[in-house]
Amino acid sequence: MAEVAGLVLGGIPIAIWALEKYAEPFETHQNYYVAIQTLRADLTMQKSQLEITLRNIGLENPSVDELQECLSAKFPSIHQDLAVIIKAMDERTSKLLRDLDIDVNGKAIQDTTLPPPSPAQFIANLCGQVRTQCTPWCITGCLRDPEADKDPQFSHFSLNQHSGELSGLTRTISLRHLLLNQNRRQAHAHLALSAKQRYAIATSIAWSVLHLSDSPWLGEGWDQDEIKFFVDEGSEGMQLVSQFPSNSYAFHEPATMDQPLSSSTKDFSRLIPNKTIFTLGVILIELCLKTPFEELRQTLHDESRGQAVSAPILDQYDTAIDRLDDVYREAGDSYGNAVQRCIKSSFQGPKSTRQFNVEQFRIQFYNTVVAPVQATYSMMP
Repeated sequence: MAEVAGLVLGGIPIAIWALEKYAEPFETHQNYYVAIQTLRADLTMQKSQLEITLRNIGLENPSVDELQECLSAKFPSIHQDLAVIIKAMDERTSKLLRDLDIDVNGKAIQDTTLPPPSPAQFIANLCGQVRTQCTPWCITGCLRDPEADKDPQFSHFSLNQHSGELSGLTRTISLRHLLLNQNRRQAHAHLALSAKQRYAIATSIAWSVLHLSDSPWLGEGWDQDEIKFFVDEGSEGMQLVSQFPSNSYAFHEPATMDQPLSSSTKDFSRLIPNKTIFTLGVILIELCLKTPFEELRQTLHDESRGQAVSAPILDQYDTAIDRLDDVYREAGDSYGNAVQRCIKSSFQGPKSTRQFNVEQFRIQFYNTVVAPVQATYSMMP
C-alpha cells in the first residue's frame, strides 16, 4: 500500500508536466488546448487535495513505513478501505502515464529543437549565376538583405518555368510603345504621361546608367525596348502599376570569344565613343519631345529628301544633333546641356578615363548629366 501512495504522489506531477508539453503544439487549435488544460487543472487539484489530506493526519512526503503505520494507528477500522482507494488512484495514474507514453525512468532530452538546416547557398554574383544557369531556367539561391542591421535577413527567390507563380506576373509595356501613344488619340491614350512624369522617368534612367553601366545589367546595345513599365489590365483598361521604369535584359551564356565590331561601328567610334551614354541622350530627347526617335528621324529624312542615305549609326547621330535646339527650347539650358554631353560625349579627360569604373568620371557624369536632369524634374510643377 505504501508503494502505491509513493507512485501516486510521484506520478501526478509527471503527468501534469507531460500534459503541458502535449498542449504546446495545440495552442492554435482551441478545442484541443482547452481539453488538455482542463485535464491538467483537475490533476493539479487532486494532487493538492491528496497532499492536504496527508498533512491533516500528520504526514508530509511520508515513507512507505510511515504511511502504513499512520493509517493503521489512526484509522484501524477503515485503513483497509483507504488502501483500496489509494490503490485505485494508483491504477488510474499508471494508466494515464501509459497513455501519455512517459518513461518514468528515462532521462530528460537536453535539446528538443530540430537540427539547424543546411546553410543556404550564397550568391555573390547574381549576373553570373543567371548567365550560367539560364539554360535549365531553374535558379535558386539567397541574397543578403543590405538593409538588415544586426539580424541577417535573406531574400529567397526561385526562377522556374514550371512555377505557378509565373501565372501572376504583371504585363509590361516598353517606353517606345508608351511614347507612341503620347500624340495619338487611340487605344491606351489614357496612358499619356505628363511633363512631370516624363522628367521623372528621365531622372530614373539617368541614375540607372550611372549605377549599372559597365555591368552585365546594362548592355551597350540597350534601347527604349528594354525600358519597361508594369501595367495591369483591369475593368477600366490598361493602367500603369508604377510610374517608374524597369530595365529588362536577356542574359545569355558567356560567349567563347568577343564578337568583332561591325565596320560601321568602327568608322564612327570617334563620334560615339560610348554607345550607352549616347543611347541615354537619345532617350532624354524622346522624353523631352515626347516623340519616339524613329519619328524624329523620319521627319529629318523628309526634310532632306533627295540626299544620300547615311549609315544607320551616323543617321542616329545627325538626328540627335538636329533636335538639340528643340530640347533647349522645351526643357531649358540645364537639361539641354546634359543631353548635348551625352550625344557629343563632351566630357573632360582622355578617352581611357571616361569609364564608369573610374571614380572621377562617375563624379563628373553625376554633376553634368544626372544632377541637371534631376533639377529639371524638381522644378516641374
